[in-house]
Amino acid sequence: MQRIFGIGGMLGGLLRVITSFIPASEDPNLLQLLYVITDIGLVQGIVGIYLIERKSLSNSGHMGFAITLSALSFISGPEAEIYGVSAYEIGSLPIGLGILIFTIAQLKSGSVHKIGAYILIGSVVSGGLSILFPSFPKLLVFSGFLFGIGFFINGAYAYTYSSKHIQK
Repeated sequence: MQRIFGIGGMLGGLLRVITSFIPASEDPNLLQLLYVITDIGLVQGIVGIYLIERKSLSNSGHMGFAITLSALSFISGPEAEIYGVSAYEIGSLPIGLGILIFTIAQLKSGSVHKIGAYILIGSVVSGGLSILFPSFPKLLVFSGFLFGIGFFINGAYAYTYSSKHIQK
């Protein structure tokens, strides 16, 4: 099962990298489909890392995971709206907050897998900067790119972790 979560995380991360560079003016149906597949992969990816790290996480790490999972499950691509507001815009802030809490707790726990956490923190920081400096729209693209890379790396780690522990 862990391998499936790893593959899902890698797929979600890869698609997040790709969709970072697709203009919103492209085919909205295709974009919606890509984002739904991406979001499913990201959910699998965060579950995969959580299953590896859960025993060493603090309460804040568990909370960060729950926030991230809930927010990722809430959004469903860039076109979904709730009372005229984009579900993606609503969900982005709690996703960033949850990822930040989770990854900091992961690093504090002494996890041997750090690179994915650092990249995801960089994604959240650049996403926050894109809000503070809207005249630099490339920051948002960079944030999405880093987010995808972080999830891809975490997915690969979850997949290889599974392989190592299955062989024992």
